Amino acid sequence: MLNTQFSLNRDEIHIRKAISLDALSIAKLHHTSWKSTINGYIDNTIFEKINRSFFIHKWKSWLSKKNKISYVAIQGNFLLGFITLDVTVNKCPEIQFIYVAYKYKFSNLQKLLFEFVSKRVIELGFSKIHFCIAKENKNDLILYKLMKGYLGQTERVKQIYGFEFNEICYEFDLNATVREQTIQLKMISV
Repeated sequence: MLNTQFSLNRDEIHIRKAISLDALSIAKLHHTSWKSTINGYIDNTIFEKINRSFFIHKWKSWLSKKNKISYVAIQGNFLLGFITLDVTVNKCPEIQFIYVAYKYKFSNLQKLLFEFVSKRVIELGFSKIHFCIAKENKNDLILYKLMKGYLGQTERVKQIYGFEFNEICYEFDLNATVREQTIQLKMISV
């Protein structure tokens, strides 16, 4: 079982595919992060319905699904964050979850996870990726607007666990992201 650690040494961060043994740690981090993220813009009665055991049950199920691929960022034996990708057949892959321990919320760990998954999506033969985020989540909206390769945005209404909220969906051109990184590497090596 993984734990949450509160020091970040980039040289020792490993991102790997999540396994069933990670379900409990991911569920704990997901519940805590999700609760702090949505607090204030979704009816608080949701917290009575959706508790930690709900997330544990869901993660045991999600990690066994073929169309959902999750990766964890770990340092030693400690969980720092995770990202989950839905790769439903004949559909542009969509990032469903990206959460990091609160201490790393404003570090570049989310971006590292995003870049890692972007490379995996390209390996799967896709050139775009979608990511939707609650419109009211102003802090993370800024982060995703700063990521390279961003093409456009649309809005949708999402219903989750019986509650409705508005999402902004971003589309990222992964080829543009790779070109941008290559240009940056060339500039550094000159």
